[in-house]
Amino acid sequence: MKLKLHEVIAALNLEVAAAADALDREISGGYASDLLSCVMARAQADNVWV
Repeated sequence: MKLKLHEVIAALNLEVAAAADALDREISGGYASDLLSCVMARAQADNVWV
């Protein structure tokens, strides 16, 4: 199930830190990590980074 980014932001009460112009983008999953190198190596296209 794909969601729009703004739907995830609203449901989780998140704050947008970057790419505020892309809130209508569809996302297919998520990736959580505090290391940018892990995200760059393992996150898939259309994932949201939390």
